[in-house]
Amino acid sequence: MKLTDLPEEIIILIAAALQPHDPVKRRIYEAREGGRITELLAGQRIPLVRLASTCKKLWDILISEVYRFVSIDHGYGDIRKFFDFVRLVIVEPWVRGLVKELYLNLHTMAGYMRQPWPYLWQLRELHRLTGVSIRKSVMERMDECSNSFGHNHLVDQFEIFQDAYDECLAYTIATLLSLFPCVMEVTLSTDEGILRHIPYYVRRLGMAHPHFSTDDSDENKRSDHVSEENPESSRTNGEEYEWGHLDDFYRVVDVFPQLKSFAIRHHSRTDRIHSIVHDHIGNDEIARLVRTASCANELYMQGFAIDCKPDIDLKWTCDHVTTLILREVWFKEKLVLDFLKSFPNLTKVVFIEVQERGHRPSLAKLAPRQLLEALKQNAASIESLCLTCNNNSGLPCSPAEAFDTFNEFVKLKELWIETWAFETALDKEPPPGMDKNTVISSLPPSLERLHLRGSVANIEGSLSWLAEKCKPDMLPQLKEIAFEAPDVNTKSIQQVFTVGGVEKVSSNVDREPIMW
Repeated sequence: MKLTDLPEEIIILIAAALQPHDPVKRRIYEAREGGRITELLAGQRIPLVRLASTCKKLWDILISEVYRFVSIDHGYGDIRKFFDFVRLVIVEPWVRGLVKELYLNLHTMAGYMRQPWPYLWQLRELHRLTGVSIRKSVMERMDECSNSFGHNHLVDQFEIFQDAYDECLAYTIATLLSLFPCVMEVTLSTDEGILRHIPYYVRRLGMAHPHFSTDDSDENKRSDHVSEENPESSRTNGEEYEWGHLDDFYRVVDVFPQLKSFAIRHHSRTDRIHSIVHDHIGNDEIARLVRTASCANELYMQGFAIDCKPDIDLKWTCDHVTTLILREVWFKEKLVLDFLKSFPNLTKVVFIEVQERGHRPSLAKLAPRQLLEALKQNAASIESLCLTCNNNSGLPCSPAEAFDTFNEFVKLKELWIETWAFETALDKEPPPGMDKNTVISSLPPSLERLHLRGSVANIEGSLSWLAEKCKPDMLPQLKEIAFEAPDVNTKSIQQVFTVGGVEKVSSNVDREPIMW
């Protein structure tokens, strides 16, 4: 019998046995009965993919796994890898239906772009495939760049054509995504210069969809036609698109119908010569980015400094988003209140602010109380909260800035907070039988999981009170609680929770609340 005649599960088992990791081989052996390739590849995906590149039979078996998750990072050679992947998608249509998860970390920076726009023919091919072309003025700029390349210094050349580079990459990303009918998770990690162009082309792609039809379709198509015939007519002051009202902008067919998770990571662009940092982004631009993926119910944002333009209407909504993860996102003044108001159907919120604001003096520090007040707009629907604000001093925050009460979150099941943010929230005259700490005494009865990160020395009495009261009276649904227990007193409190009926009592507070 030839190797190629064996069942797929046996071939994978044999290939895995060539690797030296016995526990991994054992997992593959134990999972073989399921018959699912992804399960069989637990922990072995990369070695087997490498092996498959030299074995046609194994390659045929693993082909769907090879392109299920595509990741292209930012570094020397990765830009070329990206364009090689674009070329593959263009010339091999069967690849398009295999991509389920896509991670792109791309920038157009001097030093990485060693030549003018690498493959201008790809722009024309993407136009042919999607029916949407890049703006004529941008194409002319890239032709000019291609003709003049080599006559000037590389960095000077990049500075001159930087905006055209950005828009070409944004166009390529948008059209590329539209070719993946089964893509479910997308992560875009880049800078504002590229991100701001993507919604424009997503809108154009939606309008080019054969099923596009709205009350204003004729008007929209007419305005889009004007933009193509006269590119500068779609600009304001030569820099920004004339978008129109946000609601009008999004009445188009969804380009990514299967998308469930959309992550956008913003990296500040630092010019290597002049050290100029561009890191602020307007609330209107965020709105367009978020609503670009109008089917995604999970939104992850990182690295944004969100500013407010006085002439922009902030009344936009993203009712499709139920999970919102904000990591290192800063808001000017009280914009966080308006921002969270735009997500009326949230069930899960993760807010992580861990780095210094550095050069962002206009962005006020977000106090725990301020964040909680903004979240109370969604208190009736939120089921999971993980909140950590930036504690520069390392000391407990003042009572006026601390978390106060969670009793309005009537459906809350999971809560992850830091002790420094609420240990000073005290009720001087608590009702009889209630604890002085307003957070501990206001935990909703729906709570099933509670993690407290940081020292509990100042709330030992409150935890002891909670351990005695939680079941069956105060928190009848509580199944898990975790807090640090460095001494005898806290360990005894944990024992009271266990005796009281809490299934899992631990000192191992989850260090990755973003995964909750």
